[in-house]
Amino acid sequence: MASIHPFRAWRYDPAKVADLSRVVAQPYDKIDEPLRLTYLARHPRNAVRLIQSREDPVRPGVTRYRIAAETFAAWRADGTFTQHPDAAVYPSAVQYKDAALRERTRRALTVLLSLDAPGAGVRAHERTLEGPKADRLNLLREMRAHAGQIFMLYDDPECRVEAALEGRTEVPPLLSAQDDDGCSHRVWAVSEPRIIDAIRDALRDRMLMIADGHHRYETALAYRSEQRATGRSEGPHDRVLVTLVNMKDEGLTIFPTHRLVHSVKGWDASALRRRLAELFDMREAPADADAALSTLPKGKPGFVLALPSGQGAALWTCSLKAGVDPVARIAGDSPAAIKRLDVSVLHQMVLEPLLGIDAGALAAESNVHYRRHAAQTLREVAGGKVQGAFLLRPTPIEAVRDCALAGARMPQKSTDFYPKLLSGLLVYSLDAP
Repeated sequence: MASIHPFRAWRYDPAKVADLSRVVAQPYDKIDEPLRLTYLARHPRNAVRLIQSREDPVRPGVTRYRIAAETFAAWRADGTFTQHPDAAVYPSAVQYKDAALRERTRRALTVLLSLDAPGAGVRAHERTLEGPKADRLNLLREMRAHAGQIFMLYDDPECRVEAALEGRTEVPPLLSAQDDDGCSHRVWAVSEPRIIDAIRDALRDRMLMIADGHHRYETALAYRSEQRATGRSEGPHDRVLVTLVNMKDEGLTIFPTHRLVHSVKGWDASALRRRLAELFDMREAPADADAALSTLPKGKPGFVLALPSGQGAALWTCSLKAGVDPVARIAGDSPAAIKRLDVSVLHQMVLEPLLGIDAGALAAESNVHYRRHAAQTLREVAGGKVQGAFLLRPTPIEAVRDCALAGARMPQKSTDFYPKLLSGLLVYSLDAP
């Protein structure tokens, strides 16, 4: 089902940029304004100028998308970017520490993928929003390039891709960079037809699942439709830049995304606890987020409630009572496995019915902020910056797979794959593929 292709990637020329750590960036949707300014101060040719450009006040009427396109064209013309001499696939490895500070390595492969509508050879697991898709589509129309990869998963227990690449990542890498979390990213290039054919054979019958990049994948599909409508039946717009990770890879890590509640009208913490106690077994927990989360019963939906208390935060574990069936209580036709997820129970049995925070408010973050780190979440609760918080466990990778295969969509922010793929390491240009 998956049709992959080698390509001549555009990348920073080490003769122009000696330290790639200064020019790579997180995915566009992980970059807030302070981080964007940090990237700009770090290096004048940071990839943030391509993926998160801004209007220039001295050029009224010129969109930020046009400015990004001009920047990319200029960097190719002046040699900031160079094109790999051969069509290749690009194995990679990222070394990092997980939440328990254990050293881990996640291996991946960057290629071009023939676009396929979700539900055919590619499955999605999260819902998308129109705003981010319109933003990315405007950028793709102008820049005609993908400066960041879509993170995809495939299930290959036999590890045939890894076998085909055996020994090819034991030589010095083509590219290396370190991100702000201290994760070490290395990339190699493999152009031998024999190896590429073996990888194609290994992936041909595999279903691919989008881990990160749902908006960009749908954007690529929309752009392909636009191009076909103009009579361009086949071309570079039929492919998209992806990074593939085997679900069996021991370095695959999913972090939870915690919910901080704010600006809820008529907020009453005591009333919330009473109503939660009708549905959940609640127990006071130590003021240590990881310890509290670890005490949640396995196999039962649940979360940890955090509320301001004196000079700190008070915590309660909340696990669904026996006899309370989320499948029966949660409306809609989502599969039972999705309704039993911690995040589904929180959203549809707590946030919306008890606090009035519906899907629109979640998307707009009008009543909820999202945080990766539990310790930071508790600091904000203790400091009185929010009304309270709900701490979640990571969504199991098996749940992601089952959701995607069932054609269902999880709530937004259900998964946080870590580390993120760096933007700017490899670029796919539709004008010079």
